[in-house]
Amino acid sequence: MTPLTPASPEVTDLAARHRLGALQRVFAPKRLGRAVFAAHVFNCLMLMLFFLVPGLLYHWFCMRRFPDFSRKRVAQRLRLFEEGLVVHPLSGGEPVALRWDALRVQQEITQLIINCRPAPTRYTYSASTPGQGSVRITEFYEDPGVWGPRMQDAVVRAQRAPPSAGPTTMPRTSRTCICSWRSPTACTSSPPPDAPAVNGLTRPVVYVERSVFPPMDPGLRSARVTTRRPQARRP
Repeated sequence: MTPLTPASPEVTDLAARHRLGALQRVFAPKRLGRAVFAAHVFNCLMLMLFFLVPGLLYHWFCMRRFPDFSRKRVAQRLRLFEEGLVVHPLSGGEPVALRWDALRVQQEITQLIINCRPAPTRYTYSASTPGQGSVRITEFYEDPGVWGPRMQDAVVRAQRAPPSAGPTTMPRTSRTCICSWRSPTACTSSPPPDAPAVNGLTRPVVYVERSVFPPMDPGLRSARVTTRRPQARRP
C-alpha cells in the first residue's frame, strides 16, 4: 500500500464534488520484478544490436504498458475514500470518481494452475455507476487482495445489503491442483474425477470466479465458479 500522500488538486476537487469524505487508502501501480525488468531491457538491447527496428518499436510499445517504462502509468493511483473511490482508467484519460452507495461491481478472479504451481492470479473489477461513468480495475494496481475486499465491503455496507447478500468466496479446498506434464501422483492433491487425461497426464485448469455485488436479487447471492480447460500441452 502506498503512503497517504496529498492528492493532486484535480483529484481533491473531484472527491469534494462527489462528497467522498476522507481519504483512507492509496494503491500505486504494481512494479515489475528485477528479473523481468532486466529481461525487457536485454531484449531491447538485442533488437538494437541486430538492427531489428520494427521488432524494437513493437517491443517498446508493449513495454509502455508497464509503469516501470511510462511516466504516465507510474503516476496513476487507486484511491479509496470513506464514501467512494477515485481511480485513473487503464486506458488513460481523466480520473473517475464513483460513490459506494450507487456503485455496482462485477468481480472476476482467474487462477491458472499448471504442474501444481499457481500462475499469477488475474483480478478484474468492472465498476459502474449510473450517471457517473464506469471503469475497469485490475491487478495493475498493487495488493488486489486488499483493495478488492475493501471495495466489496464498502459497497455492501453503503447500500445496506444484508450480510448474506454479498458474494461468497470459492473455498480454497475446491481449487484442486492439476498437473500438466508430470505424473498426477507427484501432486500434493489428487486431480478431480472429471479431469480428462491425455497420454496419462491431466490437463491444466483455469478457475474463474465471477460475482456481482451487491446482488440484484436473491438468486445472485452465491458466486458462480466456472472451470475452463485450455488446450493440452504436448509433453
